[in-house]
Amino acid sequence: MAETQIPLSIGGVPIVTESTYELKKHSAVSQISNRISLIQRKSYNAFLYFAREQAIENPDLDMYSVTLTKLRTFGGLQIKDAKHIQDSLKELMSIVVDYNILGKDKQAEWGAFTLLSEVKVSGGEVSYAFPPSIKNALLNPRMYARINIAITRGLTSKYSLALYELARDYVNVSIPRMTIKNFRDLMGLDDGQYDNFPDFRRRVIETAVDEINLKTDLQIGVEYIKDGRKVIGLQFNVREQTVASDGIPIEDAVMKIEEMIAHIPELVDNAKFMALMRKKLEDKGYEYVSSNIQYAISRAKQNAEAYSIAALDEDFAAGDRAKATSVKRNEKKKADQKQKEDQRLNTISEQFDKEKARYIRYFNELPEENQLEIISGINAGFYAGPREVRIMTYLKNEMGVLLDSE
Repeated sequence: MAETQIPLSIGGVPIVTESTYELKKHSAVSQISNRISLIQRKSYNAFLYFAREQAIENPDLDMYSVTLTKLRTFGGLQIKDAKHIQDSLKELMSIVVDYNILGKDKQAEWGAFTLLSEVKVSGGEVSYAFPPSIKNALLNPRMYARINIAITRGLTSKYSLALYELARDYVNVSIPRMTIKNFRDLMGLDDGQYDNFPDFRRRVIETAVDEINLKTDLQIGVEYIKDGRKVIGLQFNVREQTVASDGIPIEDAVMKIEEMIAHIPELVDNAKFMALMRKKLEDKGYEYVSSNIQYAISRAKQNAEAYSIAALDEDFAAGDRAKATSVKRNEKKKADQKQKEDQRLNTISEQFDKEKARYIRYFNELPEENQLEIISGINAGFYAGPREVRIMTYLKNEMGVLLDSE
């Protein structure tokens, strides 16, 4: 069943990535064997979110509920086949997962569990329950990963979602080195699936890392640990992505600046300059930083470092940006004027075509002898242009036919 992304909104109100739809997911459950589909993992996250909301209101609840509409919306999935939904949710009762694979929760007392103990779909609503032995830990976790559902709904690979949850669990510390087997367990791969390492790297690791870096608030890198030529382990590094004040991801902006200064020895690998540049990106934005560095590079006769730092501090390029802004403003004004004139001319042309069509219909409905008289009159006079225009002009000017607009 194809899974199609749909806009996320609750009660007609759009949810953006800055929303408060945050799930505090127990660390151990973020590190389960991923033997469930993408839709099932997203559904389970929605179950946890809504259950905790309802448990806050009534701690004695044993069953929780969510409408199918909200379930689909939170998962970012549009599934028209109700039976497919039922089958997917039913499987959550039979799937036994290993948890806490990397051992972050040192006080954990269980090692495997079924994801749900009960689930039913009736009248557009899903009712569900968690196994009693883990209910409290799931709804009131001691240690947890902060999962923003507005972000995870956009992920299209089950491997991306599993790795993202793991990364969120270790966002402020290092993800432990892991064996290939441990990572395969976290991804829910069976023996025989992607046993060829190049396929495993391309279809699982790189797919997940690339999608996370593109669509989420995290930046992930991976180091392959080798014994000779054989890869025996993985080390992921993760950091939260920050953005410049004008919305450009900091790392993207830094890469652009690094390309700009690559031929300036005093600036390359200059810790003081790089620290100031990052701070200015956060405070002032990419245009401010890039314009001042370009200004310094083009004018510095010597000591490019001091000139660049002074330019960033004092905003030497303010005038250049103002001129550029003025030029852009004038160009936009001209473009807007041209667009308005084009629209005006198009309107005139459309009105003329409609008027012409009315006169041609009028002419075609005349008796043949009248049509002959009109054509003879046109041929005897000085009328230019296409046939239809000549007919319209003759009817208006010589015969005084005035047709109302429709």
